[in-house]
Amino acid sequence: MTDATPAESDDDPKHITLAEYVQAVGDVDKRLAADSAEEAEALVDQRIGKTATERKTVPEAVRRRAILEVGSDLYYRKSSRSGVAGFESGDVQPIRLARDPMLTAAAILRPYLRGLA
Repeated sequence: MTDATPAESDDDPKHITLAEYVQAVGDVDKRLAADSAEEAEALVDQRIGKTATERKTVPEAVRRRAILEVGSDLYYRKSSRSGVAGFESGDVQPIRLARDPMLTAAAILRPYLRGLA
C-alpha cells in the first residue's frame, strides 16, 4: 500500500479526497476521513484482487470511485445510530447505511471483475 491513497492524495488536484467528499471540517474529522480512506482502499483492493490488478481490468477512475463510496460509508458510521445516518443540515433526510460497506463498491466493480478467477 502507498503512503497516500488515491482517495487522500494531495498531489493530484483533479481528484477529490475523501475528506473533501464527506466535507470533513475539523482535525478529528479529517483524521477519521484519512483512516476511512485507508481502510476503504484495502477493502477495494482486496475485492479487486491481485489478478485483476495485474491485468489492469479495473480502470483507475472506477477504483477511485469505489474507494470514495466505501470510505464515505465507513466515515459516516461515526454519526449513525442503529445504521441510520443523520446529517447536520436540516434539509437532508436521514439515510440507512448498508451493513456491508462494500455493497456499493461491489456494484461499481462488478462489470470489470466478471470472469476473473
